[in-house]
Amino acid sequence: MTSSSNEDVTMMDPEMGEFITTSILPRFRRAVDEMLSLPNHCLISAIHETVLSAENAVDKNVRKIMDGNKYGVEYLKTRILHFAGNTLFKSDIEKKMKLLITNAFKVSFLLYEMLKAKDGEVSTCCETLLAMFREILMRLIDPNSFNVMSVVSQAHNQAVWHIIADIAKRRCAMQTEMISLADNTGRCRRITDWTVMIGLSRLKPTKRTLQQAMEKCFITTLSEKIYDLVIVEYPRSSRVIDDLRYCMQNNGGFGRMLLMDILTKDVEQRLLQVGVGTTEILEGYASAVECLRRLDPTCVIMQQICSIIRQYIKQRPDTVRCIITYITGEKREELSEQLAMRRTAFLDEEELVGVNDELVPGSGDTADVFNMLVSVYGSKEIFVKEYRELLAERLTKSWNRDPQFEQRYLELLKLRFSEGELQQCEVMLKDMRDSEHIDRLVDNLLPFPINARIISSFFWPKIENEDFAMPQALMTGLDEYARGFETHKGSRKLEWMSAVGSIELEVELDGVKAVVAVSPAHAAVLSLFTKKETWTLDEVAAELKMDKRNVKKRLEWWQNSGVVYASSGESEAKTWHLANGTSKMERLQVEHDFEEDVSDDDKNEDMEAVDALEQYWIYTKSFIANQEPVKAERLHTIFRMFASPGQHGPTLEDVVAFLQRKVKMNLLSCVNGLYKLDKASYQYAKWYRAKQSPLCCCISSEEFEVSIDCMQLLCRSVLLFVTRTILPPLPILFPYFLKTVQQSTMCSTKYTTEEFGSLYGLDYRVYFKDGNGCFISPWHDIPLYVNESNKIYNMIIEIPRWTNAKMEISTKESMTPIKQDVKNGEPRFVDNFFPFKGYIWNYGALPQTWEDPKHVDPVTGACGDNDPIDVIEIGSKIHRRGDVISVKVVGVIALIDEGETDWKLVAIDVTDEKADQINEVKDVEKHFPGLLKATREWFRNYKIPAGKPPNQFAFNGSFKDANFAHGIISETHEFWKRLIKEPSPALNTEMTCDIDGAAHHANCDNWKKIIAQQPSSNAEKDVPKKKLDKWHYITE
Repeated sequence: MTSSSNEDVTMMDPEMGEFITTSILPRFRRAVDEMLSLPNHCLISAIHETVLSAENAVDKNVRKIMDGNKYGVEYLKTRILHFAGNTLFKSDIEKKMKLLITNAFKVSFLLYEMLKAKDGEVSTCCETLLAMFREILMRLIDPNSFNVMSVVSQAHNQAVWHIIADIAKRRCAMQTEMISLADNTGRCRRITDWTVMIGLSRLKPTKRTLQQAMEKCFITTLSEKIYDLVIVEYPRSSRVIDDLRYCMQNNGGFGRMLLMDILTKDVEQRLLQVGVGTTEILEGYASAVECLRRLDPTCVIMQQICSIIRQYIKQRPDTVRCIITYITGEKREELSEQLAMRRTAFLDEEELVGVNDELVPGSGDTADVFNMLVSVYGSKEIFVKEYRELLAERLTKSWNRDPQFEQRYLELLKLRFSEGELQQCEVMLKDMRDSEHIDRLVDNLLPFPINARIISSFFWPKIENEDFAMPQALMTGLDEYARGFETHKGSRKLEWMSAVGSIELEVELDGVKAVVAVSPAHAAVLSLFTKKETWTLDEVAAELKMDKRNVKKRLEWWQNSGVVYASSGESEAKTWHLANGTSKMERLQVEHDFEEDVSDDDKNEDMEAVDALEQYWIYTKSFIANQEPVKAERLHTIFRMFASPGQHGPTLEDVVAFLQRKVKMNLLSCVNGLYKLDKASYQYAKWYRAKQSPLCCCISSEEFEVSIDCMQLLCRSVLLFVTRTILPPLPILFPYFLKTVQQSTMCSTKYTTEEFGSLYGLDYRVYFKDGNGCFISPWHDIPLYVNESNKIYNMIIEIPRWTNAKMEISTKESMTPIKQDVKNGEPRFVDNFFPFKGYIWNYGALPQTWEDPKHVDPVTGACGDNDPIDVIEIGSKIHRRGDVISVKVVGVIALIDEGETDWKLVAIDVTDEKADQINEVKDVEKHFPGLLKATREWFRNYKIPAGKPPNQFAFNGSFKDANFAHGIISETHEFWKRLIKEPSPALNTEMTCDIDGAAHHANCDNWKKIIAQQPSSNAEKDVPKKKLDKWHYITE
């Protein structure tokens, strides 16, 4: 259409032009707007009706004005329809009509697809609608009609793209193994045939155009799930990756930058997170290397993604060890094949600096998984050093030792390293062979079996030792071994390293026997009880020439195992006695008998490391019950904090095997790597597998150190005894089991505390331990609920009743201990004001709660005080500082303290004699008349002696009921959950428990350092008596 034709129309009949613009156009615009709200399946008939109505209106008016006119009807109608098409399909209406026609095209394609169903009734309906749509298109593109070919063409192109995108989306939504992208001929032919069928042969796209569009849609769609294809599902996704590479190569690298950006974002958000274990990250790294090299032969994408992962995992302290374990453990067969390939250069990150990101020549030749993992730190020396450390650990533990594989693996490593770089490892393996030879030579000289490992100290990593007096019975066998060694090795002498290794012993108490493996130090401590039944800490330390802290730790371990017990008294003044009773021994005997029924195949499994974790089952069960679901990585971190005697901490593989053992026994359930307690069946199953356990000791001379890796003291030849009387000697020992106390479902788990510094001093701290003696954060690791359904909570006692020292959980310190509040550089005490002496209740806080200082309460109009929610416990008992008790909350009062909302919960110990009678605030007034009034008065006035004004209250100082209080607790618990997920909170949120989304898990090494730096517990610091004895009187 041209402007001249429009002018001709208006010149012919100004009324006709006015009719189109003032009559047809408004109705057409209104019809278009109405069609926008119609469902797609109604569009074809609606557009058909609208277009025909416009054409019929034009035809009617043309015929009306043609009487006596020299122009022919058809010619004038054509010119006027051209004008109508140009008028109706302009500006805003044109955009809307393009959208409607595009959607109509998509509907017509679906109708075309449905024709293949060959259902008579359905096919007839589809053919009718398609014929109607063809008629619409013909009128719109006909030069003698509306002639809006450009609008139809653009709508068709857009519809074809949408159809192709929809096909790609549906194909890519299928299971990974079923996705196929390579053959698109059939899909392209269907689109071409459909275009011809609806009468638009001139718009029929070429096969090449459709093929390219199809492939680009596949690339775009698959890019959205590229993380799963590369990191999660590879190698199952290999075929899809090959198809994706084919599509990208056919289209000049289309989508590579989009794919790289999406994968980079997903890797940072899903893989490189605190809660993801290092081993899991390395698995993702290895998958990325293999998959992206397959996807992009230039390795540009691989270098981009792998560099991000490398930079992150370099910051983790366990990365190198995990790399070595990963390479030599889970992937040993697969990576052995790679190692056996031709020797290639290492691809260091630094070598890529300055290389064009669009092309990295030759990088694909060297970018295998082995090279990429080793090059994480850019240094083969670090890899070799860590491999030597791990090899030493594997060779000095019988359950991990596989010298044949280690030798084969070392030979394969030589293909990638020079011989000089691995010389130390070769010597270590030679030491193992030589040691086994010496064992055979001296075996007939020994009073009991000893398996020693003679190591060349210059080539082995340093082994920490602890000097103490070994039991004479044990030294007899070791001396015989040493003499046999000297007979065959001339002047060389052996020096035994007693800090490492294990001894298998049998214990019999009151006719019940059990076998266990312990470190030489633990065996030495227990051996003293063969001489007499009662010892003090100082006596044991002097007898064994052992540090008292280590003596105490080992005695406590035997106490937890039920073999000895301590009398009451101060820590170092306790007297240790051989235990009475056989209940535990009888239980262990049953477990030992159960072991006899285990199949021979199971007995042949090398599972000592997993068996050692049985000692933590009671703790593990309680922990999972409170924190479920739990990841194996979280438990692995906790187990390493327990400092198992004479052993390194368990590996993640050991922890997983231990948990899977419990799953097989129906004690736990596992879904997607998360473990939960199977509460219905755990009490009916028991499991314990006793295996022969090695003793790993070390020996040294000027040239050699000897590691005794397997010293077995058999029952018939053991020379260490424990006796309760002077009757026949009883062989030692007792297995790794923690002492447990049955707890009611309404009672808190047992927690203990350890005090440091001087009471009332600035250095005074109270640190918390769980039932297993492991340090925890009371704020974060003690669960809020004891029984959630009954609304029973854990309460941490900070301030006992009638005391003045203002103690509180230190929310900014690591491990969040209890300390005394400080004001103007001095410890803070509350003043006595008549008639109140100190705090008039037990005062404390609920764990896992937080009054958010950014949250303004809609009722009080004030923000939170940035602390856990406070509790006053009104029961009759005076609790100790650091006690964790179970309480029932019956009400709450809202204190406005210096402009902050400070909720004070009213609670009662569930073990109190009146606990059953007090369930609401009104019950408090009935059974403790005057207490609520005194509480309100205390909180209003307790700061007045310090020169501050009285505190204010919300709700006019009235107490709210229990339901209101539970709502406040739930709210502050949710605030706490948000706090622990913050990457950089103002407060300390380190914890040992496993909570989904928690950003800061405890570092066991850092916590141990903190405890080691604490001053010893001293006498309380002098406090001026005037301060504590002075009374203040407040007038109204």
